[in-house]
Order: sequence, then structure tokens, then C-alpha cells
Amino acid sequence: MAVLWVVILVACIIIEVLTVALVSIWFAVAAGLALCALALGAGTTVQVIIFIIASAIGMILFKKIWKSKLKDKKIPTNFDRYIGNEFTVVETIDTLAGKGAVSISGQIWTAKNVNEKEIIEKGSIVTLVKIEGSLAYVQSK
Repeated sequence: MAVLWVVILVACIIIEVLTVALVSIWFAVAAGLALCALALGAGTTVQVIIFIIASAIGMILFKKIWKSKLKDKKIPTNFDRYIGNEFTVVETIDTLAGKGAVSISGQIWTAKNVNEKEIIEKGSIVTLVKIEGSLAYVQSK
């Protein structure tokens, strides 16, 4: 059984080094714990249980840590200050067709209407509702 745990441990470490994405590190740790249990004289059933529990705990903890670190971090831009202001449509906004643009402080932004079914004609005045990435979400005045 020792060979199996060593193979799993080494394979998981190799996978982790090649992917650099924390996909198998908890399996490597779990295999190491199972190997320690074997060294302490634990039976096969206990080793497998330790491996399964340690793997599950590792994945659960990783998921919680990962979610908290990457939780939709909004990076504010200078353009956030324009939310609520009015701007001119420079290309007819048809959200369903995926076209439209608005000029915000001299820069052309791809625009979507918050009311997806409404088409806003070129030259219309709109209010900036939000900015997500490089998209300006607007609504007609």
C-alpha cells in the first residue's frame, strides 16, 4: 500500500507543478497523511478514510479561500464618476443586436441599454447607469 500512496503523492505533485493552478495539492497532502498513517501501523481501511477525509477538507477549505480572494473584486475607474450623468448616443443602441455606442467625456464606449428591448437612436441623450468592464450601460432619458 505504501507504493500506492507514494505514486499518488508524486503524481499529484507533478500535476501541481505542471498546472500551477492548485488542482491537486490537497490530494498530495492527503496521500502524505495516508502514508504517515501506514507508517504508524494503520490498516488499509483507515488509510483510505484518512485520504478521503483529508482530500475533502482540503477541497472545501480551498474553495472557501479561493472564493474570498477572487470574489468579484470591482476595480474602480475614473469613469465611475460619470454614472448618473447624461451623454449622447453616437451609434444607435440595439442591445439585442449587440450594437451601440455612446460618447463619454470624448471617448467612445460600447453601450447597452438596461431596457434590452428598447432601441435608442443615434443623437439621443441617455443616462449612464453603470460601467462593467468596457461596457457602458445606459437608459434613455
